[in-house]
This record gives sequence, structure tokens and C-alpha cells, in this order.
Amino acid sequence: MNDALTLPWQIQLSLAAGYATYMLAYRGIRSHHKPIDVAFLAIAFGLIATGALYLLPSDHPVFSAVAAFGVSMLAGLLWRAVGALWLGKALRYFDVSWANDDPSAWTSVTTQNSKIYLSQICVLTDRGEWLNCTDTSRFADEPFGPCVLGPTGDVSIYVTDEESADGTTSENAHVTNPEYGARMTYIPAGKVQRVAFRFKKRELPARRWWGLRRIRG
Repeated sequence: MNDALTLPWQIQLSLAAGYATYMLAYRGIRSHHKPIDVAFLAIAFGLIATGALYLLPSDHPVFSAVAAFGVSMLAGLLWRAVGALWLGKALRYFDVSWANDDPSAWTSVTTQNSKIYLSQICVLTDRGEWLNCTDTSRFADEPFGPCVLGPTGDVSIYVTDEESADGTTSENAHVTNPEYGARMTYIPAGKVQRVAFRFKKRELPARRWWGLRRIRG
């Protein structure tokens, strides 16, 4: 650690920006990465900061350092939002590879991208009952968002209705309370037998505006 602090500040900046960008770009999907994966991904993102620092004016080192760090972080956001998705589509289109390098199907499904969002989730417990959140958009502004999907398969949802093992259904009228807020239910991974999702494509703002314009036209 002490040796790293004696390195030139440009190298320290590259290392710090690279690691911070890696943490941002792979948030929620880092558990299967090995140390060598972390190191080289951080170096790759750090090179972006180094390149930006090289192009920025050297007579304002503080400004250049902050800007280079920001450029690296922005690159990480773009990679997570669209870069990895586009790369996967290109590899599949050219029949290079259909793998996505995610450790499991659960990770692939629960790691949402910018073009889709989870609209409904239903959980079958080990007691044979279904716990449903039929419209997750109702809880989009709640403290933990519409739901929490843990990396080990545990789930937290706002249960709007339930279906028992004998087929009896009941609506949870008290899932929201104006005084106490929304009630979230946690289901440990060991209690989950099956999870059913519904996803919808997220409409781009420009496309939504154009559609409204045509309707009003």
C-alpha cells in the first residue's frame, strides 16, 4: 500500500478511477469475478482515465484529474447501460457466441438493463402458496424500489394478493398505508420454490413524445 502511494499521481488516478468504474459498471454482478478479472477490468477502465488525462490541459492538474475520473465513470455507466448489451447482440448476430458470462440464469434475469423493467413478480413458496405483486409500478417510489432480488435467490416484494395451495385467493388491502407506508415481505431463498416474472420494454423518451404527438396530431 505504501509503495502505491509513492507512485506518480497520474498512475494513482488511473488505478483509483479504474477500480471505482469497475465497481460501478459491475454493481450487483461481481460475485463470480476472480481477483484477476477484477484487476484487468480495473486496468481497462483506468486506461480510459489515462487517455482522458493525456488529452486534457496539463496546466490545470486538479481540473484534469477530476475530469478524467468523471470520463472513466461515464464510460462505465455507458458500458453497463448499453455497451455490454450491444456487444452481446453483435456476438449472437455473427454467431460468435450465445453465452453472456453471467454465473446463472437468475443473474441474467434479475440484472435489468435500460431497455426493460420488471412489471410483475409472483413467488411460489415451499408451502405451495403464491405471493404476488401484480403491478410493481405502484411501488417504484418506495424506499427499496418495486422489489429486491437477492443474488442468492432470496426475494423481497410488496404482496398485493395471495393464492393458497387450495386455490383460494385473497387481496392484500393493507399492503400500503398512508401513515406507515408500504409493507414489504421477505422470502428467504430456502423458502422459494419458483419465481415468475413479467417484463416490459421501456419506452424511450423520444419515442414516447413522438407517439403522443401523433395521437394529438
